[in-house]
Amino acid sequence: MLDDKTSESIHKFALDYDGQQRVAIRFAWNGKHADEFRDENQELRWSLAKLVLAEPDSVPLVLVRDLLMEDSAWSHEAWCAPHHFAGLLSILLLRGGREYLFDFAAAMNATFDTFGAAHEVAISSEKAHDFLREADAHLLVETDPRRRSELDGAKELFQKMIDGNAANGWVKIPPGTPVRNIRIVDSVPQSAKAERSLREALRTLPGRLRRLFLRWGR
Repeated sequence: MLDDKTSESIHKFALDYDGQQRVAIRFAWNGKHADEFRDENQELRWSLAKLVLAEPDSVPLVLVRDLLMEDSAWSHEAWCAPHHFAGLLSILLLRGGREYLFDFAAAMNATFDTFGAAHEVAISSEKAHDFLREADAHLLVETDPRRRSELDGAKELFQKMIDGNAANGWVKIPPGTPVRNIRIVDSVPQSAKAERSLREALRTLPGRLRRLFLRWGR
């Protein structure tokens, strides 16, 4: 638990953040997995994420974006997504609007886990309509294949939000839940990138679950 002085320092760091301090929250991995996994900046990054969720209107949007990008890198190696990821995505969309649409799309499509977390983003169907139209407008002129793929993934999500079924097919597994006899019962992602992520997720699932249980068991 952070003491008052540390909490005050984190609060000041957040309010003063302009992107120049990103090195302090950058994903700093030790190259190991499971119980040996270490990211020396994780504690600060997640303390800042907690602050952002508590005070979503007071922190600079660039901090929200950078936290998402570094947690996306974390997700690649941790084989899961932080519980705060969907909340940060929601704040980025609602406050940042079209200016941060590409950042939203990049973060949500970073891994299978971030893709799944994005299906918990809380915005209205009206807002989802606006973002869907914005994504379509970008796709008319965007030529970069990676960006087009990320925008397509975001479009799929916005359409699900409009239809009211974004959470369908996604299940949260509480830490410590025994898992066995795993099989695919439905193909959730439609984009090629998401399908590749699904295959990767299934390949690494035993290690992912072990890592998740160890992390939340502490």
